[in-house]
Amino acid sequence: MEMKKPIICTMIVVFTAVMSVHSVAGTIAYADRGAWLTAIGGSSDFFVDLNGYTRDVSLVGNTIDLGPFSVQSDGGRKIDVPPYTHSDANYGNGTPNLGLFVGDSSQAVTFTFDVPIVSLFSDFWAAGNTSQLQTSLFGVDGSLIDTLTIPGTGLSATVFGFLSDTEISSLKIFNTLNDGFNMDNIEGGYASVSTVPEPSPVFLLATGLLGFMGFRRKTKAVRV
Repeated sequence: MEMKKPIICTMIVVFTAVMSVHSVAGTIAYADRGAWLTAIGGSSDFFVDLNGYTRDVSLVGNTIDLGPFSVQSDGGRKIDVPPYTHSDANYGNGTPNLGLFVGDSSQAVTFTFDVPIVSLFSDFWAAGNTSQLQTSLFGVDGSLIDTLTIPGTGLSATVFGFLSDTEISSLKIFNTLNDGFNMDNIEGGYASVSTVPEPSPVFLLATGLLGFMGFRRKTKAVRV
């Protein structure tokens, strides 16, 4: 009967360790670039603006490669070089940007990353024009990781980003009504090369049990 208490205590400790390792944060959204940069360690792995473009490039039936990622839009539009297609100054900050369009569930803007990312941040304009923009994040196996709402009111400028504990290979931006919006100054980060994969619960449990068995053998040997 005396030996059952150590067994129970050991099982509780091992179970607690397993649960604590898998208490992950999931996906965290950010509405401040400084806070996002701090969360990812102070600097991003890539930064994309469109300042090198001197003329419009259409997205109608076209996928644009922007280096770390490519952009495809079911609703078309383009890399918009001032003067903007939409004269409203709220559609940009006076520099070339991505002028995009989404409609109902049949239309979306897709970002496909050359290397899976874990974080992304961008400037937005008109994210809440007719309905609120949303983005769905997809893992390397194509499974849906999360769907986030992009903030913004009317045609105003806003910022939005995220940090995920799962690698993202693509994302889709969409809404429920026809809506145009713009993006610029897009930066992101990859998984840290120093990141150590999490040990599985089975491995942790087995390790704990083996340690306890070794402890029992040592105790028996001392008694003999």
